[in-house]
Amino acid sequence: MNIDDTKIGFEGCNIHSASYALTGNQIKIDQFIGTLRACLFFDYDNVIVNSFSYVTSWDRSNGILRFTANNQPLIFAISKNGKIS
Repeated sequence: MNIDDTKIGFEGCNIHSASYALTGNQIKIDQFIGTLRACLFFDYDNVIVNSFSYVTSWDRSNGILRFTANNQPLIFAISKNGKIS
């Protein structure tokens, strides 16, 4: 994941980015745009993009960036079988 002063982005099978605006610890992430490559494996990209549509706040402490959606932390975990949850 890459974050600069105006955009957030990541690269999985496809490349996605979105603009965002901060007000204190509140964050508004605009709609992601991305490439449309044909992915040969489970499409993690859509899970991540859809999850970010619920993000409302953020925090950075001890070198860890945390996003919150509906008062719950946004956590991605990839299991041993490669599924994302």
